Amino acid sequence: MRRATRSTPARLQFDREKRRATVNATVAPSHPLTIARELAVPFVGTYRWHWIDSNKVEEAGRIELSYDGAMLRQRYTPTPVWYPSLQDQPMVHLTDDWFIPAIVRNGRVWEMVADMVFEFTVVNGRATGFEMRDDRDKLIG
Repeated sequence: MRRATRSTPARLQFDREKRRATVNATVAPSHPLTIARELAVPFVGTYRWHWIDSNKVEEAGRIELSYDGAMLRQRYTPTPVWYPSLQDQPMVHLTDDWFIPAIVRNGRVWEMVADMVFEFTVVNGRATGFEMRDDRDKLIG
């Protein structure tokens, strides 16, 4: 069963024999969905890309990144049949010029797609392209 992870407070209770301890805990998001406009603007634009599968190169389409609602949003053309849930979802800023897609459902983070790391190349303050890597740092797109 998948459990939601959220930043709202939780109460943890520990029982050991006749002793009980209760701790109130709040977890702050380590990678928030929102991003300041000045950090997002260098990545806004349309990019053509393709999958790289061993020795075969397969055309995939394009991705448009836009800044909307204090988030960097992704839109694919055509809609990705391999992961349609990514359409219009936010990109989460990991570090420097690296992002991963997030999927939000009912206003909460449902999944952080950590096996699709977008590593952008930035020249003179603007992203000129990206490499997509999996969670083992293998180039996949």
